[in-house]
Amino acid sequence: MGEYTLLKNSPHLSMTLYLIPYAPLIPFVIFLLPMYLSLRNPLMSKRSMLREDGSQIKLSLDLQITSRRRPIHWNEAVNAIENTKVALELAERGLLPENVWVIPDIAAYKTDSIPSSTFIVRAPLNEAIGRDSVPVNECIPVVMCSLWSNSVFGRSLLEDMQVAGLDVEEIIKTLIEMTIYLQLDLMEVGFVPESHSQNLIVLLDRQTGMPRGFLLRDCEGAKIDVEKMQEFGIDYNGVFKPEEHATSPLPVKNPSLKAEIITKYLHHCIFDYNIYPLAKFLVERLGKSPEEVKEFVREVYARWWRDKRKTREEYESLITPQFYRRNLGAIGLGIKEVSPYRTLPSHPFIPRAEEIF
Repeated sequence: MGEYTLLKNSPHLSMTLYLIPYAPLIPFVIFLLPMYLSLRNPLMSKRSMLREDGSQIKLSLDLQITSRRRPIHWNEAVNAIENTKVALELAERGLLPENVWVIPDIAAYKTDSIPSSTFIVRAPLNEAIGRDSVPVNECIPVVMCSLWSNSVFGRSLLEDMQVAGLDVEEIIKTLIEMTIYLQLDLMEVGFVPESHSQNLIVLLDRQTGMPRGFLLRDCEGAKIDVEKMQEFGIDYNGVFKPEEHATSPLPVKNPSLKAEIITKYLHHCIFDYNIYPLAKFLVERLGKSPEEVKEFVREVYARWWRDKRKTREEYESLITPQFYRRNLGAIGLGIKEVSPYRTLPSHPFIPRAEEIF
């Protein structure tokens, strides 16, 4: 039995005493509970279990889901805890953006004799790590992909907001700016989140519907700049074992590979999975021209670099001139001979360096 705990005195850890003897049943439980749990809490994935206090348990599931099988390897869980510690240290130093909170993974356990038994304990939303407390009473948390995905009633949440008379164009444009700034602000402090549209939870103001901030989940997917952590005086003990999907430490001794990874996260997580669906809604539902939307997004992106007074040299040390689109066909079919990424010579939403500086 393994244990890797961040908050040893957390009241949410008592649940594990009851779960550990039942680890062999976990693969069966995950098929019995998903619909019930999803109806109770739409912020959860299908392989998570919910306690009455709001804490969750993320389970291993050794089945192919989208691009990979979903067991939780032990060192992947270790990185979830180590990356949570980084978020906590950054928050205490005032380095996290003001409108961003990280949902902490507080413990991990496994039964050594049972494959795929590792599970992660995640704290409730109101205990998310940030510079101040989460405004849970003032906001409604919504998973980003829920905004544009059709509900069982045939309409998306954005369409419902439009029918309700809210200024959906302003909401979307604010979301685009906040989402781009989220990734770049965190990248600047050495915490590069895997902020695709299922890991990103937007906090919508209960009165106006306007976005107030973000909750980030799935800390194991984050990349950590070890050199930045050393500058801040933060100890980091992340594990690099690619065969276990444990790849959180960025390769700081290989600058070109580091830039490639950061660019992939920016392109794949932010632009492919968040910005593109929002831009598509502006064009298809609100009648905006593609060129107008493209120029708006490009200006938001360029403005961040200009406002931060970054140089072209700094930019090119972090963002590669080529961009990466996931080759989902090859990934889904398990074709090993083909690269899991396609390279693109240009990006419709990201201007070239010479257009920024």
